[in-house]
Amino acid sequence: MRNSYQFKNHKVSAVQGKSGMLYAMSAVVSDSRVQDSLFTLSRTHSAAEEIKCRAILRLVEVSQAFGDEMRRELGASGLTEAGFLILAHLIHGGPAGGSPTEIGRTLPLSRQTFRDVLGRLEVSRLIAREHVAGDCEHSIISATDDGRHAFQAATESALKLINVMAADLDDRESSLLDLACIRLNQQLSKLKTT
Repeated sequence: MRNSYQFKNHKVSAVQGKSGMLYAMSAVVSDSRVQDSLFTLSRTHSAAEEIKCRAILRLVEVSQAFGDEMRRELGASGLTEAGFLILAHLIHGGPAGGSPTEIGRTLPLSRQTFRDVLGRLEVSRLIAREHVAGDCEHSIISATDDGRHAFQAATESALKLINVMAADLDDRESSLLDLACIRLNQQLSKLKTT
């Protein structure tokens, strides 16, 4: 099942992160007619430009397919992307517990999505809410033992998927891919500031 979430700036089917721009763009460039048009145009400029065009579009395509598989793995662990993100923040985001308002401000989720997912996590007993003594309007949320186990299982599944995806890459290829992604992110950062 594919989940879409309303994020602060636009609606996408993945949590925004370093690859967020690639993922949002992938819906457009994964269309074969769009790809053919881009390949044809790049070919008229130069063979080198066509090679770069194909490489970037393949990266986007692989990124989208990997995102789909990752969502499937999370779903098999009983979590959505947003639920996984919230648990990650609660487990690894700093001091134990925090107010929902403070935590919600730090995550790339709309307030409504954050509240909805928080409610589902609480009903599923993956998080617990404790009211601040003497103040029934303010609360602290934290991951429960069940939440930690669910997060750990999802993390192990995600790592297994990453290892399967990278199984045929040797150390040199992995390093080159990492370097290429770093440089592409730098280029994307430059585009965002212009």
